Amino acid sequence: MEDTIQRRFKIYKEKALLILASAKYDFSTSKVVPRKLGLYIIYNVKNEIIYVGKTNDLRRRLFQNHRTDNIKGSHFRRAISQDYGFRKEEEISKFVGENCLFQFHETREDQSLLEHFLIAMLHPQLNR
Repeated sequence: MEDTIQRRFKIYKEKALLILASAKYDFSTSKVVPRKLGLYIIYNVKNEIIYVGKTNDLRRRLFQNHRTDNIKGSHFRRAISQDYGFRKEEEISKFVGENCLFQFHETREDQSLLEHFLIAMLHPQLNR
């Protein structure tokens, strides 16, 4: 049992390090983001990880839901509104566009487990 736990931990740690070592992009760079399954990590201007998520369409989630949608359709935007005190959608969009960077990783396997591992290990501010 202990071997299995150690093996799984090692696998998820390696995947997490791979994602964390990948390039960071700002929210004006939609062309590099594929319309594929994957995980993403969002950073604030202090380079702190503030959110980890998974999706079936990375581009749609990052640029429609998180960058420009509304707080009803995005847990990330709702959390920003609550934590930073923004009341208007435009304020949230401006904040995300000017203050956030993201990384992404295409993955089909263990998507939910890897997301939970990253949240547990990284403790992002907005994943509550």
